[in-house]
Amino acid sequence: RDDSKIGELLSCVVTWIAVQTMGLLEEVLIFLKKNHHIKTVLHVKLGGFSVLLLDKIHTMWKSSQKELSDVVWAFSLPRAWRGKLKSENEDRMVDFFSYFEGGSGMHTAEQDECDISSNMEDGSDEQPFIFVANSMASIVFRDKYLPEDTVTVADENLYMWNDRAEHFYKRMNIYPGPVRNYGRIPVMTTAHKIEEGEIVTPKGDRFIVVKQDGSDGRSIYTAEPVREVTTDPQLVDFTIETAEEVRRILNS
Repeated sequence: RDDSKIGELLSCVVTWIAVQTMGLLEEVLIFLKKNHHIKTVLHVKLGGFSVLLLDKIHTMWKSSQKELSDVVWAFSLPRAWRGKLKSENEDRMVDFFSYFEGGSGMHTAEQDECDISSNMEDGSDEQPFIFVANSMASIVFRDKYLPEDTVTVADENLYMWNDRAEHFYKRMNIYPGPVRNYGRIPVMTTAHKIEEGEIVTPKGDRFIVVKQDGSDGRSIYTAEPVREVTTDPQLVDFTIETAEEVRRILNS
């Protein structure tokens, strides 16, 4: 593995866009087809999708390869990958990732050094997707079921904010992820079925409870999305935005 080459290619990405519902995914794809020159990683958070939609996601990925050469797809498991959720869905998730074997997401091409559709390795093997590690359980899943050379980046909830932590993950071939530019901050993932909607603490802090279709649990986010000016690459993380909001944010 050529770490310097992978790091260099990842640094060429202008925007990372994360989605966790089918409606958000469809809206982002419409935008990317109109702006196909933007070098983008499209991160699909599988915890937000029912396993019944995995076949459709793969079909959408395969179709996009013909139109979106500057877009690379990334996938992550549900954050609470354990217990009943894991035991009932692991086989189906393994099947989902096996679909990509021999895929053409990052095919070889003699183009500039920032051509993210080209091979992220040495030009001999195809790298159809990026895996986003969001827990130690997800890293175990990768090591057990995914190809050894799968390019992996860290989700923001994996602590990588000092040299020792970064060195720890680098030994496992996990690279730092992008810095959030827009999105609600996830503050908790719970396996309990708590009431959805807005909650307000005694201090007046507001949060949003969201049901994840891929599990029985809930994710809790800050009620208001953060908006920060960051250096490239930027992370635009969609959770409960409407189609109109997605279009407005991406166009800005």
